[in-house]
Amino acid sequence: MSLLALQMNPNDPLFWVMIVIALSFIVIAVAMIAIAVMISRAVKSVNRLEEKLEPLIAKVTVMSEQGQQIAVQGKLIAEQFTAVSGHLSAATASLSESLAIIKDEIGELKEMVSDTAHDARDKVELVSQTIDRTHDRNGRDYGGLPSRARSSRSANTEAH
Repeated sequence: MSLLALQMNPNDPLFWVMIVIALSFIVIAVAMIAIAVMISRAVKSVNRLEEKLEPLIAKVTVMSEQGQQIAVQGKLIAEQFTAVSGHLSAATASLSESLAIIKDEIGELKEMVSDTAHDARDKVELVSQTIDRTHDRNGRDYGGLPSRARSSRSANTEAH
């Protein structure tokens, strides 16, 4: 049995079709080898890159966990701040109410002191007049002074 390709005539068009098909297979094989080499290089590059990125990924993972912990702490701080703000608002309202009550009480005390001073002045004057009348009835001199001097002394006291 002889090979079919060796038996073909180069003048036959089928011969040239077979040659083109054979060359196409060779080109395809070379292309596949080139693709395999490129893929192999790409895989090696990716592996090297992955080796370099692993420590960074580990660090980022740790930082992510820390960020989550910080977020939880921030949330707790925000809740505490809200509670403190509420207490502070309540304390401020209570202080404002207390100051208003104190202001009213001070006003009432001022009024009472003023009334007491007027009442005391009126009572002193009443006692003074009563003493003067008592002295006038008994005919005694007031502090060793005649009754005219006593009247002028009384008028001077009222003027002040």
